[in-house]
Amino acid sequence: MRMEEYGMRSAIICFLLAGAAVLWAADKSLPLEEFSNDTVDITGHLILGQDNVAQALGVQSLPKTAENLVLVRVTVRPVSEKPVPISVDDFTLICFKDGQRSVAFEPTEVAGDTELVLKQITSKQGGLLAQAGVPQWGSMAGIGATPAAVNIGSKMETDKNKQDEAFVSVLKRQMVPEKPTTKTVTGFLYFEIDGKVKPKDLTMIYKTDDDKLEMRFAP
Repeated sequence: MRMEEYGMRSAIICFLLAGAAVLWAADKSLPLEEFSNDTVDITGHLILGQDNVAQALGVQSLPKTAENLVLVRVTVRPVSEKPVPISVDDFTLICFKDGQRSVAFEPTEVAGDTELVLKQITSKQGGLLAQAGVPQWGSMAGIGATPAAVNIGSKMETDKNKQDEAFVSVLKRQMVPEKPTTKTVTGFLYFEIDGKVKPKDLTMIYKTDDDKLEMRFAP
């Protein structure tokens, strides 16, 4: 009985481990870096890691707002005379390692963070003496203590980092064009995945009103 119980437990453990392996890796039956239907053929090349991403974009380093940036260089090729509409909203990156899902971002969403700067605005009344810090004692003959009224307000200003603005320009210039096309176009899609992941952990979904396609990436 003990041997049978041990064998059954071993079988259950092996089954659970096999199921976990499926959950932690992309489905190997999916097409590799390419999917297509009757209207379009799309290929995708994954770029991971801050150094690799920076090199692909042609910048020295990434701003803090883009430390988790993941690139997919896509080539969209229409296979009919019908124009193919391109929208970043149609693309989603899924991480099977921990369940993260990232829709493709616009450049301003990747590096459009701002810094809020608070400034005090002080309004002083009472003429030159009050402005000089001398207390006022009423309007006539120094009778009736009336201190100068001081109004303190706060003002929020948007102070965009110049480095981030330049980075947004780089992203816009290299992004896949968002417009209907009858010709082959190439450009980047921008995603955000937190933590260290491998290509085998990720798949990309292309979804429209009429279709849903999915691809995995080469190691």
